[in-house]
Amino acid sequence: IVFQTKLLSFNASVEAARSAGAPEMAAAELNAARSKLDRARALAAEGDERGAIRLAEEADVDAQLARARAGSERSRRAVTELEAGLQTLRDELNRAAAKQPVSAPATAPQ
Repeated sequence: IVFQTKLLSFNASVEAARSAGAPEMAAAELNAARSKLDRARALAAEGDERGAIRLAEEADVDAQLARARAGSERSRRAVTELEAGLQTLRDELNRAAAKQPVSAPATAPQ
């Protein structure tokens, strides 16, 4: 029962990584987690609970890594998008400033 509970928890970890965008942004890590979880289930079916738990724990770590990498990639993409938006604003300001007529300096009355 303890193993089954742990397995459900580790499975939830893999699902959380999938939901966080890992299939697109951290596919290798997510695939490693899924593969290890599948092998853990196979070991459990063969009666090797210790080996199954070890692999399931590794799958959990891989899933956490996939989730973290996906979050990092989302953040990186958001920063890139924000920087592009800021550059567009700078360009617009520069164009607007270039269109302003340059006024001659005022001379003091004598």
